Amino acid sequence: MKLYFIALVPEKKLKKELQRIKEDFAEQYKSYHALKLPPHITLIPPFKIPVENEVSLISQLEEVSNKEKPFIVELSGYGSFKPRVIYINIKNPTPVKEVFYRIKNVIQELSKEISEKKEGIHPHITIATRDLSRENFKKAWQLYRNRPFNPKFEVKELVLFSHNGRHWEKVPGSFSFKSKDSQK
Repeated sequence: MKLYFIALVPEKKLKKELQRIKEDFAEQYKSYHALKLPPHITLIPPFKIPVENEVSLISQLEEVSNKEKPFIVELSGYGSFKPRVIYINIKNPTPVKEVFYRIKNVIQELSKEISEKKEGIHPHITIATRDLSRENFKKAWQLYRNRPFNPKFEVKELVLFSHNGRHWEKVPGSFSFKSKDSQK
């Protein structure tokens, strides 16, 4: 079995800015776990499938992405899942949720974990998680809860990550959104 997850990744300039925010959190609040991955919006959280199904997974993601239309994601300040997670909000998560459901419906046959996932998602970009102590969460949340952060970016592709046993890496290939027609 191999571990994967599917995400949306911001364009390069915003990705660098978000990475700096994560690095600041690591330095100031000793929260390093979020640095293990590039800034992203998780669509399908980690799931396992047999290695031999990777080709099918890639094929199905290509099929979904070919039908998707690029869309804009607007970020909107900071949010939290108490007592240890601080993230950046998505102003209008509807387009992200719609892509999630379309992907889930297509690939759920490959993984029991995906097919059993009944609830939706809460799209966000994690800045600090897991190793953020409760004390440092309180300190950071006092500073960040009302801090504005409102960039936007165009989502043009899906990104598939796999775990190699030590860290996550991007699976080669392109899952670019190709559709010119609206999905609505």
